[in-house]
Amino acid sequence: MSTPGSYRPPLPPWNQRNPQPPGCLGYTDWGYPPPPPGLPPQNPAYVPDSRLPPVPPPIPPRPPGYEIATPSSSNEQSCFGHSVPPTPPGPPPRIVSVDSANPPPYSCHPPDAPSLGKGHDYLRTSCSTLHCQNGFTSIPRPPPNPLSQAILQQPASTNLMLPARPSSTAIGINDIQPLANSSSSSTTSRPPNTEASSPSLAGASITSPSIEHLDAQFQSLSVESRLPTNLPSVSHNNSTPESYPNVPETPPSDPRVLAPSLSDGHIYELPAENEPKGKRAAAAATRLAEGLLPAPALEPSAVTSCIDDAVTFATDWYRHADAPEFLVCSRCYVDHIHKTRFWNLFRKKRLGGDGEPRVCRFSKPRMRDRLLRDALATGSWESALAWMRSRPRIPDCRGVDGVRGEEGIAWYRPRLNDIPGFGCCQACYEDRVLANPFFVNFEPAQPQPAEEIWSCDLAVPFVGKEYEARGKTNDWSGFVSEAKARLSIRPCGRRNEELTYGRKWFVPKRGPEGLVLCSGCYCDQVIHTSEEGQWQVEEKLTNAIGTRVRCGMGIFSITMAMARAHEVNDFQIFWRAVHKLSKEKFCDDDGIEDGTWYTLPSDPPNFGICGACYVAIAEPLDVSRFLVPKRDAQPAGVKWLCCFNLSNHRAPQYLPLLVEMYHTHDTTSFDRFASVYSSLPVCPREEDAQGKHWYGWIDCTICPDCYHDFAALSPLAAKMELKNTVLESSAMCEMYSRRMRDLYTKCSEASPCDPTELLGYSVQRRLVWSQTVPPIRAMLLRAKIALDQQKMLNITSSHYNQMGMLEDVTYGHAYTYGAPGVGYGYANQNLLQGAIYGQQAAQVGASVVNGSATLLVGQLEQQWRAVE
Repeated sequence: MSTPGSYRPPLPPWNQRNPQPPGCLGYTDWGYPPPPPGLPPQNPAYVPDSRLPPVPPPIPPRPPGYEIATPSSSNEQSCFGHSVPPTPPGPPPRIVSVDSANPPPYSCHPPDAPSLGKGHDYLRTSCSTLHCQNGFTSIPRPPPNPLSQAILQQPASTNLMLPARPSSTAIGINDIQPLANSSSSSTTSRPPNTEASSPSLAGASITSPSIEHLDAQFQSLSVESRLPTNLPSVSHNNSTPESYPNVPETPPSDPRVLAPSLSDGHIYELPAENEPKGKRAAAAATRLAEGLLPAPALEPSAVTSCIDDAVTFATDWYRHADAPEFLVCSRCYVDHIHKTRFWNLFRKKRLGGDGEPRVCRFSKPRMRDRLLRDALATGSWESALAWMRSRPRIPDCRGVDGVRGEEGIAWYRPRLNDIPGFGCCQACYEDRVLANPFFVNFEPAQPQPAEEIWSCDLAVPFVGKEYEARGKTNDWSGFVSEAKARLSIRPCGRRNEELTYGRKWFVPKRGPEGLVLCSGCYCDQVIHTSEEGQWQVEEKLTNAIGTRVRCGMGIFSITMAMARAHEVNDFQIFWRAVHKLSKEKFCDDDGIEDGTWYTLPSDPPNFGICGACYVAIAEPLDVSRFLVPKRDAQPAGVKWLCCFNLSNHRAPQYLPLLVEMYHTHDTTSFDRFASVYSSLPVCPREEDAQGKHWYGWIDCTICPDCYHDFAALSPLAAKMELKNTVLESSAMCEMYSRRMRDLYTKCSEASPCDPTELLGYSVQRRLVWSQTVPPIRAMLLRAKIALDQQKMLNITSSHYNQMGMLEDVTYGHAYTYGAPGVGYGYANQNLLQGAIYGQQAAQVGASVVNGSATLLVGQLEQQWRAVE
């Protein structure tokens, strides 16, 4: 008999199996002789050849009360082309008890029995394995379901009672009762008496399934596949139903204990009947290779996509008990962990709402593509767990914006300086470089000076994709060449319009007209997407002089549509969005006049989303269903600023709420915030204002924004002198400062609450402000005026110099000109005048860049920041 872990070859295709039952010709390597000719004998078994290995002993008599009535010969059935012999004489065999602590090595998962009719549970029985002389197990065509045979052979009035098991329960190897081996080819058995343990099914009449249905079910039997999680199952050695919880509330004593698994790695499955057999076999083998094991049938709720950017809203996170700082978002848990044997190692906890940014770390290539696959292949989570413990201590990548050396980030570079100036931060090195065979080409870089700003080059999208693609083909030189070319391209101007001359610009072949990508954004957004054929180089822009364009990736709505297309790998989303966008009014920073507007169902005041952002942001993100056309008509001649426009002062607050609505498909937070803050002016901070609404006290004024955000629910709110009061005098908000908020909280928590200390500190703070901030503003204003004057003088000087050079080339000169303080030797008056303006510009610049003025501004600012 086979031992745990021994090889079990899969079933051959159905059309290649021998139609004979076990023990007949076609399986001569089993060591059993062929049956005698003629009808099957009526005795329990024929006597085997004495020269062959001994056969298992006969099954002991069945205890009284377990007899099954033998049907007459006229009722004999034929299933799958096999003749079903009548029940052997003598008492029926007994059910062999199995020690759950030491399961027999020949136990295996059974296939699911077909449905027994509406309102009844599915039946599940066990199948015994067959042993050959060479030590390997060969699985022939499965015999008729013994339990079904028992049903077919019972009188119509017989009631069969089975213990019910919740549908979410997976059956492991210890849940299966093997049939006792006998010398006969098949022995009919029935489950233990469950009348006491399953009273809910007592007296239930079982409808016998048809022979054709059983045949179809056994033809679709798939070996090396995962148990279906949507079918209820029956335990044959426990009368007490068990179920695995979706996410246990309390972790087990050893969190590394895996879910129940098969010792030999085989799982049987009854797939859907309408699924092709070849596709089922391939999918089953793939799932087994990936280590998928039974998991709860009920899939937990999850966000719409991986949270790979830091968020602060409240949502469900999954954590390992031994690595609680390594967070896994619900999307990654459901997609990558829930259906594997490691599903019960993680515990769900709702985190957020406290302002702490959180990000999912599971979607990084090293964790998802390397460590997870190794864990599924080896059945051990230890390597992944060691990484999960160490990764949270590494600072996350800051992207192309860069980071100062005082942050203390470790850097890596290519060996032998293959890519001059290339730098990779430690986070990208651990997350991405080590997931690729090219990691041997990297080495630690020199420490970063504290005053310098370095950016991670692997965070450039094209470089990261190229590193992954070239690593699969072991083409290091190709990666070096492409990375050098990409890093030499001028950065995108984003929201600024730039001159087109001398640069490559890409436009879509099929429109829409006006959409342009710079060469850098083309590399980052188009290459490696199979969309290269949809774009072409626009030579007219490259050769145009004085023409300015804005890159499409500098438009927020187009950026969002492209990001969504990358996320789902469906670029029709992008093309639909940009074609619709070309028919809408552009979302201008100055606002839109006579536009199309959408809003939340509650229609908050002063809140609106323009038609361009609706078709290019809301529709691609699948949140357009939460928006409705705005009811209020836009007055003629009045411009409204879209709430998703980056120039909107509330945009930094609206966009995180948009991300939350996209991930959760819940508009509660967005609606609650917009209903209050959309009609409130943004906090002016240290800017003084007149004729505004204020809360608080005369000595400590609080703007409406900070009042609703922080102070409205505090005990001190009842003692305020000002409650949405208009002050004609100049005032500034005192409560935007973290220091002032801490002091306000301290006074609120006092018993009784008293604002005296807060007001005293506020008076001192405002006195320092009057001594520092106005002088700083005055000096900055003078500097700004001087810089504008210098710019004008430089332009004038350049104009006269060009005129003078043209005159000298055309007519020449017989005399030279000069002036005191400027010099002599100028060919004409125009060159002399240009020199005079240039000298004036230099003098103005020297007055602005004055060391004493810069030092004074620094000192005053330091005094203000000390009390701010």
